Amino acid sequence: MAAVITVSSLIDKLQALLNNKEVTSSRLKSQISCSIEKLRQCCKLLTVAEGKQSSNQIINIDGLETNLLPQAYIVEDIIDTFVLGAELKRRQMLTKLHSCVPLVSLLSQIRFSIEMKKSINDMEGLFHKQEQASETVHEGDSAGPSISDEQKSAHTTGKSNSNEQIAQAVESRVSDEQPVSTGTSISDEQQVHPSGEPVSHFIGAGPTDSAGSVDQRVSDGQSTQTPRSSFSGKEQAQTVGPITSEEEHLQQRQAKISDHLDEELDFVGLKDEVNKLFQATVKRQTLRFLISVVGAAGAGKTTIVRTVYNRADIVQHFPYRAWVHVSKEFAAKDLLIDMLKQVTTIKDEERLPLEKLQERVREVLIRKRYLIVFDDVQAFDIWDHLKNAFTNSLNGSRVLLTARNKEITDKIDDAGKFTLELRQLTIDESWTLFLKRVRTDESSIDPELRNQIFKKCKGLPLAIVVLGGLLSNKESSSWSKVIERADFGDDPSKAVLALAYQDLPPALKPCLLYLGLFPKEYVIPIRRLFQLWDAEGLVKSSTEESPEDVVEAYFEELLRRNMIEVARWRLDGSPKTCRAPGILYDNVFPNAADSRFFYINRTSIAELPYRVRRVAEYSDISNQVSSSDNLESLRSYISFKTRKGDTPADEVDKLLNKIIIRKGFALLSVLDLEHVYKPILSEAIGKLPLLKYLGLRWTFLDSIPNSVGGLPCLETLDVKHTNITCLPMSIWNSKKLRHLYMNEIYLDVSIQKQLASESLGNLLTLWGLLIGKKKPREDWLNRLIGLRKLALTCHFESLKEIIPWISKLMNLHSLKLRSIDEFSRPSSLELEAMSMPHKLSELYLLGKLSPDIGVLRLPQTLKMLTLSVSKLEKDPMSELGKLPNLSILRLFARSYLGKEMICEGKGFPELRVLKLWTLEELEQWTVQEGSMPRLRELEIRRCEKLKETGGWKRLTKTLKELILTNMPDALVKGIKQSKEWANVPVIVNIWDFAPLPARENGANSFRIEEIVEELGTTHLGST
Repeated sequence: MAAVITVSSLIDKLQALLNNKEVTSSRLKSQISCSIEKLRQCCKLLTVAEGKQSSNQIINIDGLETNLLPQAYIVEDIIDTFVLGAELKRRQMLTKLHSCVPLVSLLSQIRFSIEMKKSINDMEGLFHKQEQASETVHEGDSAGPSISDEQKSAHTTGKSNSNEQIAQAVESRVSDEQPVSTGTSISDEQQVHPSGEPVSHFIGAGPTDSAGSVDQRVSDGQSTQTPRSSFSGKEQAQTVGPITSEEEHLQQRQAKISDHLDEELDFVGLKDEVNKLFQATVKRQTLRFLISVVGAAGAGKTTIVRTVYNRADIVQHFPYRAWVHVSKEFAAKDLLIDMLKQVTTIKDEERLPLEKLQERVREVLIRKRYLIVFDDVQAFDIWDHLKNAFTNSLNGSRVLLTARNKEITDKIDDAGKFTLELRQLTIDESWTLFLKRVRTDESSIDPELRNQIFKKCKGLPLAIVVLGGLLSNKESSSWSKVIERADFGDDPSKAVLALAYQDLPPALKPCLLYLGLFPKEYVIPIRRLFQLWDAEGLVKSSTEESPEDVVEAYFEELLRRNMIEVARWRLDGSPKTCRAPGILYDNVFPNAADSRFFYINRTSIAELPYRVRRVAEYSDISNQVSSSDNLESLRSYISFKTRKGDTPADEVDKLLNKIIIRKGFALLSVLDLEHVYKPILSEAIGKLPLLKYLGLRWTFLDSIPNSVGGLPCLETLDVKHTNITCLPMSIWNSKKLRHLYMNEIYLDVSIQKQLASESLGNLLTLWGLLIGKKKPREDWLNRLIGLRKLALTCHFESLKEIIPWISKLMNLHSLKLRSIDEFSRPSSLELEAMSMPHKLSELYLLGKLSPDIGVLRLPQTLKMLTLSVSKLEKDPMSELGKLPNLSILRLFARSYLGKEMICEGKGFPELRVLKLWTLEELEQWTVQEGSMPRLRELEIRRCEKLKETGGWKRLTKTLKELILTNMPDALVKGIKQSKEWANVPVIVNIWDFAPLPARENGANSFRIEEIVEELGTTHLGST
């Protein structure tokens, strides 16, 4: 639960304060020690309560969290405000050269001590009151004690009622202060390892010994210590406590994340429905303009429709597509605006009245073939509000609705409508689907379980899938008991999901709840989610594993439990984007909002209802809130206002200034503006000393404030896909930065003499760096020895000096290397002397290589290889086919100049994806028997001299898709008429391309291909 993570974070922060030499008040030190012990006990009891909730519902854990979490946030605000206030005073003193003045006054320490004591006691009292009240509630009764008026006031304002006590006590207690004895501090064995210091100097006592970490205190057996709340990759199935032999057995049975890629979508029993929907969508009948898919919650409506919607042949058939989620309290105008944004660029449409907007939609869609999906329709009159925006042009366009209630679609007056009603799975189909999800041999399962599952889940795929994920974490001998105890009622999907959520380890719950910040059906980049989880403090790492490793383990476990969906896989088999199952937005995420874990700003409001912690902005918040009281505690701000147009977004800067104006700083740790058009950011951003994550990808900004470089806690800076060409010098001086994403930003080597020796020592990702003729200083490069991901564009002269350094990067997993000349044209990549890092799994090389690829000594660990402008003269397939783990091979423009290419038998044993782009001289490609036995996707583009050979037909056994773009008509015709290719979807594209440059001229076309590949689309403009 979120409270466990928050309380654990409070322990870390208090421990860092206790270790700080500038905290001299004995009373404060004693109070900190006492508070740590109380919080440890609270954390332990929370975990016990969680266990009771999972087993018999005695403890009302939701009510407990709703009451406790806001109070824990108040305590955290008090701590951070004290620390940051002291740091701000430090900077002022240093500026005035008053070094003799104490930076943390005794008076402020006492004030802080009294205020913290009251807040901790309030939190402790809330917990015990809730626990006692919950134990008197009848089993299964979810009603909990209400928050008192006094507590509501504290939660709403966040202000302690202890101001008078502080004023009275300060005068009398200052003179009583005595130096604290060593006996009042906590022993080293009890200390908590700080996960991160808010500011580098003030709480710079450094990490404690590993024996003092939260994760390792459990084994000491001390009653006052916190149970383990972290969740490491080595402990995938764990909640709390040491690993037992039973748990080890469970871990061995669990599948790796990449295994999910091999699974077909679980349309067990529903494949006929998928085919019916596909046929109704593509057949050019005058009727069936409006299609409805109806079924109970969890019947698979959205999954089936999305599968058809994303099919390559559907994408090709419908040039204009839009997917619109319909909320329960929908506004027809908002739905039409959302749809328009996906099919065209909007300007002033948001200001139009509904009638004018409907007219605008008709103008945009007239004489165009489109597919529009309105998902999860719950209102009977929705089509009455939308139908005037669409006309049945008889060109094959479709509007598709999904609904849980068949009466909704029955009331639609449309003679041409077609309704597909999803049936429930049979008992055999339910059992087959369940076995797929638990990944266990049927012989080891009680046969009676088959009837139990069908009876409880009522043939609903979602309920079966989630139940399978839940039970796969337990011994099969206990499955029947779990199912017997559960009451699924009339809505099995909802009940199973609630049960699966309660079964999650405490560390995973806030990570899952965090997905509720994103709009329903929103596709979330994995990269973005992982770094947000980390920046939000939802990850408890250890000395053995980095936060990045732990985050990946968290995600893998949620995926294994079917609590999260992969929206799109990368070519290498790793997830690229994900989404939360839609039903979570109805039944789980509202609890997170109720407990004030986050706040969603959907509509215009006069004031915020309470002190918000995390805000997701769907509607402008800056102009609505006149007072900053309920924004003072804001820690995270994520904007989804991705309007298009030419007006920069000024809401963010207004909001920041409102928060900062009172204290001179703000507590914000996450500022995510990805896809917001040119947000205005002033130097005020430098007054966010806790900021860890600054996401500006796809904002098209031209620059960022210089003060960004002075943010002491910044760990992630993402300015990829912007117009930013230069970063503040202070960015290169950062000590905590871990991930830096850029858009080929030039490194000025002249500034390196001014950089601190510790700068960038924690950097793991350096993406998009441009190095000119002068190479960086060797001592600076050697600081970056821990890099895992590296993307460099180098002048060919400096590249010779860079290669030896790359060879030293033993932890490097991903390398993208471009060689250019003084005119930014592709140049030579002389890599013969390079020793490839032994962990390298992704390699992208742009530039001329040695004629023989074999001299590169590519590592056996390589999973993904991309070559562009390599100008290989010898057929590379013989050498590349020997790489045992290679799953993706992309040969881009002029990577091979030969006429013949042969894939030998037994070569490429793991290859899943092969892309051959613009191999201008290639005439013959032979595939021998046994080569590429697992190939799923083949794309050939602009290989205009290529002729098909019989060997290609060997690929049809495993191939799921063949894409031919601007290929010779004879080759395309031969494949489409061949019986061997009848069962393989063949997509044929004819596109307009910019003409290829001459052999030795610019590289623009290559850059275009790279951008297209990264965006995940191959549409460059249809003819």
